[in-house]
Amino acid sequence: MKKNKIYSLVIASASLLFLGANSAKAQQEALFTQYMQAPGIYNPAYAGSKDALSATLLSRIQWTGFDGAPRVNALNIHSPISDKNLGVGLTVITDKLGPVTQTGFFADVSYNLVLSNTSNLRFGIRAGGNLFNADLADVRTDDNTDPNFKQNINGEFLPTFGFGAYFNSERFFAGVSSPNFLSNEVGVDGISTGRAYQQNLHIYSMVGGIIDISPSVLFKPSVSARYVANAPLAIDVNTNFLLFDRVWVGAMYRVSSAVGGMLQFVVTDQFKAGYSYDYSTGNFNQVNNGTHEIMLSYDFNYGGSRIKSPRYF
Repeated sequence: MKKNKIYSLVIASASLLFLGANSAKAQQEALFTQYMQAPGIYNPAYAGSKDALSATLLSRIQWTGFDGAPRVNALNIHSPISDKNLGVGLTVITDKLGPVTQTGFFADVSYNLVLSNTSNLRFGIRAGGNLFNADLADVRTDDNTDPNFKQNINGEFLPTFGFGAYFNSERFFAGVSSPNFLSNEVGVDGISTGRAYQQNLHIYSMVGGIIDISPSVLFKPSVSARYVANAPLAIDVNTNFLLFDRVWVGAMYRVSSAVGGMLQFVVTDQFKAGYSYDYSTGNFNQVNNGTHEIMLSYDFNYGGSRIKSPRYF
């Protein structure tokens, strides 16, 4: 089968998936390899967990060389307020897959329960929404009479409401969240076929820690899992090493999906920049050239004192 035929087949299949054809279920929310640099994208409880206003930008170009492949950008900003027991955050995500485009705006509020001098347990809530667009009329299909591809979906607003919990100490972290409890549906205007895009419940969990290897080398293992209703559990395993407090080097394994590498530079105590590359496993690696992801992060430490917590996550 020629590549252009493969492209058309996969993009048409993805469009049907987004429309929920035959009740298909799958990962629908944005996926990032460097998720640990911005846990607030998935977990509202992370808002305010640093000692200053913090901003992180992630940009992901997935499956390069593949027409209509996903492109995702996310900006997460959060800060402690009041006596630092409260935190607020804002996340903006743009996500494009073939004819489907979503733009999400989410506001977070968190409360910090201080457990000790070095450990905290935070709870957070999220509210916001996605603007959903699908240029279905431009999708080429074998069945030109399919009513689901006769009209576009323009500017549908899908409200979101979510919850999360996040624990951290100096050497350990764990979190669980569901960014959106609501099950929104979108149908093609004027058509009632039983086929509609439906947002499925997503649950995220993550756990990891810091282990001293030597005075100049730290080891940071972490595992994350993503559960989506009626879909297989997705698991990421990450191993990262911090060298001389300035360079992170790591590897990632996404079970039955991809392997990858990560490199991050701690340019200053406030500014970090990182890059990751994913390589698809299985037959799909024959029709794409891998996934590139860039991360930029800055902590606005207005007080002039060194940012203390959390230092590594």
